[in-house]
Amino acid sequence: MPHTRFLIACEARTGSNWLCGLLHSHPEILCHHEVFHTDEPYYAAGFRDGRLAHLGTTHERDRDPRAFVEGLWQADFGRSAVGFKLLAGQAPGVLAELLRDPGVKKLILRRESRVRAFLSLLRARETGRWGQTSYDGVAVRVDARELLEFARRYDQFYAGLRAATRSQPVLEVAYEDLQRDPAAIEHILRFLGVGPSPAELRSCNVRQSHDSLREAVANLDELARELRGGPLEADLLESELPRSPQPAAN
Repeated sequence: MPHTRFLIACEARTGSNWLCGLLHSHPEILCHHEVFHTDEPYYAAGFRDGRLAHLGTTHERDRDPRAFVEGLWQADFGRSAVGFKLLAGQAPGVLAELLRDPGVKKLILRRESRVRAFLSLLRARETGRWGQTSYDGVAVRVDARELLEFARRYDQFYAGLRAATRSQPVLEVAYEDLQRDPAAIEHILRFLGVGPSPAELRSCNVRQSHDSLREAVANLDELARELRGGPLEADLLESELPRSPQPAAN
């Protein structure tokens, strides 16, 4: 049994594949991906070769999810920290149970920009490609009402996670901080009880977009007008908002 058991709880399109791959590159961490995906358990890179076949089929996993999770913890392969991620809506009973378990450390991963999270979802639907691909150059229209409803559900999910983990070992991290501040990754490693990696951590999952909102949102000016004064206005980059006319100097 590993010294640390951990869960990454998050919404989709928040950089969770990238984070799982990054943590898994640490020699003391075994970090699986969507082990409760409806199609099949997506184990960590390098562990999809049948060595975890003893955990059973997807049907057996769903019939006894707790036994599946216990088997996953036990198969630590000599690593001191073992974890996996659960997305909103996946195995809600398992999520609720793990959130109550003080023996499981919780990483809550979110994206500061709900606009970016929704945009990533739209681009994945538009291209039919959900991972290991670049969305640069794929411009999509964003419906303001759909975006606002997405943000409402998004905020509700994270509020629920925070409420459920008030007395639990929990660390909330933002994807944007992980991208721009190396200290944020170091904070996660300390939280998981592992030391610094002897080599640079590298994720096998690529960042999927590097373009600006101006390039990615086909109707950015229209969207900015509809969001002005509302809860999502700040999610748009200030430099990309249509500029209001400035008063003439006296």
